[in-house]
Amino acid sequence: MKKILIPTDFSQHAEYALKVAAQIAKKNNGEIILLHMLELPHQASDAVGVGSDIPEIMFFKNAAIKRLEDLMDEDYLDGIKVSEVVQFELAFDGILKISQLNNVDLVVMGSHGASGYKEMFIGSNAEKVVRNSDVPVLIIKKEEEDFKVNDFVKCYF
Repeated sequence: MKKILIPTDFSQHAEYALKVAAQIAKKNNGEIILLHMLELPHQASDAVGVGSDIPEIMFFKNAAIKRLEDLMDEDYLDGIKVSEVVQFELAFDGILKISQLNNVDLVVMGSHGASGYKEMFIGSNAEKVVRNSDVPVLIIKKEEEDFKVNDFVKCYF
């Protein structure tokens, strides 16, 4: 587990995943890549409309970088090499692309799960990544303070 990708939407569930990934990285002398996908409302704009949105895009990008840097300062990440990526793309597509480009060994994602019609017709990003990823994906749905990193590593890798 040398490279672990952690997609984050800055939710509590994403932080649960980051804490588990930190345990795995420490156990395996690995590194973490924190990824935030910016799904901007004007991604499908035509060439005429895109130029006027650049200040808005930069605002969202800078806000995401600031939040990633704040996450990187958490105590549970001490001693782990952590890098950040902000990507302008749909979450599921971007997660798969970044995992391939960076040769990651594991994707750890938080998920609170989609529900209702959204789950039935669209599915969650986590579910799409699990179905389409070329690397193992670990989904964390709740806080795992007693996550057994040794058991996980021995059983699955």
